[in-house]
Amino acid sequence: MIFEFNLWSGVMLNRENINKIFIRESNWIGDAIMTTPALAAIKESFSKAEIFVGANPSVAEILKYNPCIDQFLIFDTQLLNNSLLGRLKLSRSWRGKYNFDLGILFTNSFVSALEIFIMGIPQRIGFDTDGRGLLLTEKIHATPEIIKKHEVDYFLDLVSGIGIKPHSRVLTIKFSKEDENFAKDFISQNRLPSTRLLVAMHAGASIKPKEWLPERYAKVCDELVRNYNAQVVILGSKADEAVSSKIASLAEEKVINLAGKISLREATSIIKCCDMFIGNNSGPMHIAAALKVPVVTIFGPAAPEKTAPYLEKEKYEIVIKPFTCRPCRQNYFKECEPSVNGKPACIEAIEVEDVIKGIELLGRRLNII
Repeated sequence: MIFEFNLWSGVMLNRENINKIFIRESNWIGDAIMTTPALAAIKESFSKAEIFVGANPSVAEILKYNPCIDQFLIFDTQLLNNSLLGRLKLSRSWRGKYNFDLGILFTNSFVSALEIFIMGIPQRIGFDTDGRGLLLTEKIHATPEIIKKHEVDYFLDLVSGIGIKPHSRVLTIKFSKEDENFAKDFISQNRLPSTRLLVAMHAGASIKPKEWLPERYAKVCDELVRNYNAQVVILGSKADEAVSSKIASLAEEKVINLAGKISLREATSIIKCCDMFIGNNSGPMHIAAALKVPVVTIFGPAAPEKTAPYLEKEKYEIVIKPFTCRPCRQNYFKECEPSVNGKPACIEAIEVEDVIKGIELLGRRLNII
């Protein structure tokens, strides 16, 4: 009989009695990518168990083909009208259908703990955040030291809390042949020689005040084309169409704007083919990092210690200005005054020259410009 020892609480998990595991995935693409080493550790430890991942459609799309996941259960908030009651009803409907033995939360919210409680999962494990400890059978204390760690290590500390020893910190994104062919066709149709610098750019953000200014992105595009003969490809979701179109219209040099026109997986396949990624601290930045694409990322309110690109240090540059209010609680314009452009000071302070300097430092260090 094989047991896992929980180092935090002394509880023994009988691996032979755990046949179905439910993992509540993060709601954010970047965070979900940073859970993939923890996912691999769970699969390795419970190799005979089926692993189901509860995720929203975007997260399920980016984690598609991950060999550690047997099935996705989709929380589609739009279909549920962003209703808490709808989410809880959906969780209730899964209760008798799947009969999970173990539930693990990669999320930090009270509501996600309530979801797996309603699902009737007998063993429920997660960090003791958001006052949800009573809903968990095994609550792992999120110490100040753990909370300060990079997200990859934060999630690995969670699985370490149930006695799982991680053996890898590699971020995982898998591709289908169709994904790879899309990128090849894109390069062929746009007649992009392998000798030309190909740059992916993402200007969107989940919270609009975190977006760097489109006028400045446009100037960066022009500098890239004029100085390095680069081809800039702007990527993003439907939500990023407005800011991306503005950049394309303001740029004096030609750029390719695909924001809102292709799927997340298609955009990911293009990022994989690029020589460099430039963008805000957002999901696509973490996609680029997972694919080992060199990154120049613009950090406003976020703490790099938590969400820097998970890459070798020589393969990224963070463009950031010092502010004592970082990490921000993101109560924008309640705790800080907006700039004339409607941005927090930490974003407004970053100039075109700062980003160009980051591009040049990275490009020369890696000999790609």
